[in-house]
Parts: sequence; structure tokens; C-alpha cells
Amino acid sequence: LRLNKIFGYIESGERQISELFARYRNYWMSGRWEIGEYADFIAGGQEVRLLARSGYVFYRNAVADAVLGQSRKDTRTVVELGSGIGESTFTVWGEGRLRRPHYHACEISASGRKTARVIASLDPRMKFDAHHFDYRQPMFDGIKKRKGHAIVFSTHSIEQVTEVSGELIDRICELGSEVTVLHFEPIGWQLADDKNAEYVVAHRERCLEMNYNRNYWDLLKEREKAGQIEIVEAEPYFFGFAYNPPCKIIWRKIA
Repeated sequence: LRLNKIFGYIESGERQISELFARYRNYWMSGRWEIGEYADFIAGGQEVRLLARSGYVFYRNAVADAVLGQSRKDTRTVVELGSGIGESTFTVWGEGRLRRPHYHACEISASGRKTARVIASLDPRMKFDAHHFDYRQPMFDGIKKRKGHAIVFSTHSIEQVTEVSGELIDRICELGSEVTVLHFEPIGWQLADDKNAEYVVAHRERCLEMNYNRNYWDLLKEREKAGQIEIVEAEPYFFGFAYNPPCKIIWRKIA
């Protein structure tokens, strides 16, 4: 359905990636929220009530801004894990502040990869590839290992894998001589200081009920203790819908 919708916009003459996503976003949002409808969000650990549709757009932009904030002059590679149709990747690209690197969308579904390729083809300036990727067997065979800095990020995808293997961290660290990783995942209950806080307990129970991830933070802490990585930032509740808000974790490979 997503692929057909995107193709339909292109066949009707749409060639701008940002406008393509704006049209697609309006389509699927219309089935969830009315214009002017409010929803509960968590921002910096505080519950706030915001316009639902605007809050979603803000989240995408906040992720892109955080990713771009980690870019450097020697950044050569940008990789999104569990990318779907690549909306977050294209949002980063669309900011216009990081055009030199090669972008890679890593996704398990063939339709998601196909859709991302079609969208990327609309802008010949973009160096882009989409690859099959499975968190349960993490491999990056299709990504050329380049000298310099690589940025890897994920948003609401690790949550879908109950137990992540430490091999994921190993494979990510192989993507560049220097690697910075950002995760925006609803695992804040794993790293919250007060594990007994009412909201943290409710979020943990929901995630366990949904079979969402329950071990990634422990893996990161283990690898940091072993000297493989450095956790630079860990914010349990960054910004997102209150029912499933993502944390913000930034870590770096230690050379």
C-alpha cells in the first residue's frame, strides 16, 4: 500500500522528496487524527499535550537535528537501521546540511527498500543504497567500509526485537574508523534512574506485554565496561507520543 501510494504521487508529477512525504504523511495521518486534534506527548520526561499531527512532524525534525548535530567534516557514511521507507533518512538529507556522505537505508522488508530506492532516485545528487537488514542476524555486507566517520541511527525499530545480540554492536563498530550512533527507541524504562516511578513502571509493563526490546541498554553498558564503546548521552524520555515515547542514546566506538 505504501509503495502504491508513493508511486501514485510520482505518476501524478510529484518530484520533490519533501513534498512527497508531506502528501503521504497527510494521507496516513488523516486516518488517525483530525486537523487540530490534540494528543499526549512526553518531552524531556514531562507529559505535555500537543497537536497530534504537528507533534509527529516535530519528532522527525528533532531526530534529524540530533543526527546532524553529530556530523563532522570527515563524515562519509550515514546509516539508518530499520529504516522502513526511509522517512527519517530523507528528513536528514532534506535539511541540506549533510550532502557529501553516502546514505544507506537498512530494512528487513523488500517493499520498504524498494520504496526508499524509488524516492531516492528523484534527487540525482543523493548517493543512496538500500540493503536487507535483520536485527536478529545483523550484517552490513552491502555497505563499503570507508575511512573517516560514520553516523548510524535508529528510530522506533530496535523496539521490535525482544532480545538483541551483542553482535549488532560489533557490526556497527565495523562501519567506519570512527562511528557515532544515535538511538531513538522506546526503551527509556531500561535506563531510567527511578525504576519504580509510576510512568516508568507503566511503560515497562506495556513494552513487556508487546514483546518489545528488553535488553539493549544492558548490552550497551556491558560493551562500555569492556572498553569497546563510550556512551555519550542517555536521556530516558526524549520526545514522542506518551504511550510509547523514545529515549535518546548517543554512543561512540572507541578506536
